[in-house]
Amino acid sequence: MSAIKEAIDLLISLSNRVQDRQTATEILKVQSLISTVQLDNAALISENLDLKKKLTEQEISSLKKISRLESENAELRKKNADLQKDDGGGFASGVIVSSHFDR
Repeated sequence: MSAIKEAIDLLISLSNRVQDRQTATEILKVQSLISTVQLDNAALISENLDLKKKLTEQEISSLKKISRLESENAELRKKNADLQKDDGGGFASGVIVSSHFDR
């Protein structure tokens, strides 16, 4: 951003020293274009920050979901192991696991 400010300051200095009206007018047009670029750049920076924030929020949400699913998986494995102990490893334990994932 400081480079843009320096360019604008140089253009102001040039336009004050120039004798030719046409050249001064062109310098002022360049100054205006640089100002527009500066505004566009600020808007892009703001949009970029918003996108980074959204991405971070989505990553946090995904990590929470993964953590919740891992906890549920651990609970189901424990229930499955307990059921296999209770019924001798029969088919019923697989029904509990699959019914959970059918939701």
